[in-house]
Amino acid sequence: LDYEDTKDKGILFDWFKQEKYNEDGTIESRYIRMFSFEDGDIINGNLREYSGEDGSVIKEEKKDIKIAKVTNTAPFGLKGWNYPTLIVRDEMFDEIVEMTDWKKYGHINVVYKSSEADKLQDEIETLFSDVECNITNNDEEYRQMDNLVKLICIFLYGFIIVISLIGVTNIFNTITTNMELRKQEFAMLRSVGMTNREFNHMIWLESVFMGVKSLLWGIPISIILSFIIYKKMMADIGFTFTLPGAAMLMAAGAVFLLIYVIMLYSMGRIKTLNTIETIRNENI
Repeated sequence: LDYEDTKDKGILFDWFKQEKYNEDGTIESRYIRMFSFEDGDIINGNLREYSGEDGSVIKEEKKDIKIAKVTNTAPFGLKGWNYPTLIVRDEMFDEIVEMTDWKKYGHINVVYKSSEADKLQDEIETLFSDVECNITNNDEEYRQMDNLVKLICIFLYGFIIVISLIGVTNIFNTITTNMELRKQEFAMLRSVGMTNREFNHMIWLESVFMGVKSLLWGIPISIILSFIIYKKMMADIGFTFTLPGAAMLMAAGAVFLLIYVIMLYSMGRIKTLNTIETIRNENI
């Protein structure tokens, strides 16, 4: 905009982002306006000075401001601002301040962009040590939130890793022990003519049955526990419960992969055993 043409006018910013959370977890967003003013319209208003004792109006002056432009682009400092704002030049702002008892009842928001936010905060606190003001250091808040998220992730993922290692160890011990106890059975089957291919088919079929059985128990139990956690923590917020299909598929794949690897290890050990010596040890 041309400054000389717009210096006695205002720029209206009243576009706001509205978000809608769908039941499938997706988010729809759109921008809406709060007013119906257009470029060139005049905002008719009054500037009032109020009494400090009973709050009554002691002075009122008419003030009309013409709109030079309606914009949906928020300037620096107004990102995420959820109030309609009329942007004017400094001189007009000072004029409005002088026409009211603004200094007693109003407030100023000042936004700084700094590469050294902590140093700037210290300087501001020193400069305004005798003035009542609130300072928000977004950089510091981000660091605190980031540290909190990292701490939660370390705790959660550490807990998950420990539980996973316990589960893997239990599965490994169960399968290897079972295969060790059945080595005489396997030796007898091979002694009566079972080929390596038939032996492999039998073991892989057992692996599939074992994986399917574990998932038939594990998946329903996990869904029930997830739903209980959802009801306790998220239901009141408004989020809908959805099944984590991708995570369930990954868990199922991990189960079959784990059983496959352990079975492969156990079969490798069994195939190295001497059939005759194994049967003889059983008879002894």
